[in-house]
Amino acid sequence: MRTVLQALIAIFLGILIAIAIRPLIGPLAPPPVPAPVPQPLQELPPTVPPTGPPKATQPAAAPVPAETPPMVGETPHPPPRPSRSPSPPAEPRPARRPSPAVVLHIVQIAVLPSREAAGRLSDRLRGAGFEPYLVPVDGGYAVRVGAFRERDRALRLARLAAAKGFPAAIVERR
Repeated sequence: MRTVLQALIAIFLGILIAIAIRPLIGPLAPPPVPAPVPQPLQELPPTVPPTGPPKATQPAAAPVPAETPPMVGETPHPPPRPSRSPSPPAEPRPARRPSPAVVLHIVQIAVLPSREAAGRLSDRLRGAGFEPYLVPVDGGYAVRVGAFRERDRALRLARLAAAKGFPAAIVERR
């Protein structure tokens, strides 16, 4: 009975301490940033109609009211925004622009007549650190190690393959 009473007292004291300390710690999350309150548009003063003959050079612009300093105790108001006429809805754009003919620079090691021979060469390339793939071409199989849009990258890979003993050629495809 005594231990139950001690546990209840400990819980009660914990709650009291949490309630007393919470205002000192502050909120756990920062307060939300208040949204700006839109200011009502101020009306422009009426314009005086021209007294002389009409001029056809440029359309007349609305006069800009002079800013007056705020009185003591007043908050300054931002200048009124010019009203915009509603624009027609924009036409949807295509997701991607069609690109001009993309040229792929493919690093090709060899074209072999059988899949088995291409597989053996592919295993040797894998052992040298390349990631080869096979492509069926005109009665044979092309062993390739990369395809790039930039010719410089394809040249670097072809030089690396040649340095490791594999003759490489660059094939371009559109």
